[in-house]
Amino acid sequence: MINQDLCLFVLEKVDLKIKKSINSIPKKYQEEVEQDLKEKICNSLYRVNKGDTPGFFDFLKKNN
Repeated sequence: MINQDLCLFVLEKVDLKIKKSINSIPKKYQEEVEQDLKEKICNSLYRVNKGDTPGFFDFLKKNN
């Protein structure tokens, strides 16, 4: 599993940007959207760290 410290480090770096971005969303959805974004960021880090992300040429082969 992904290193939790890495996930927390990245979330700290993008926290302000997330908070600014969700200000345009109605208040009742902001907390849910913030949590969803943070979860997706950590899942993406896990995927990249795990090596499931295809290389450029692998991606081209799959999509042609």
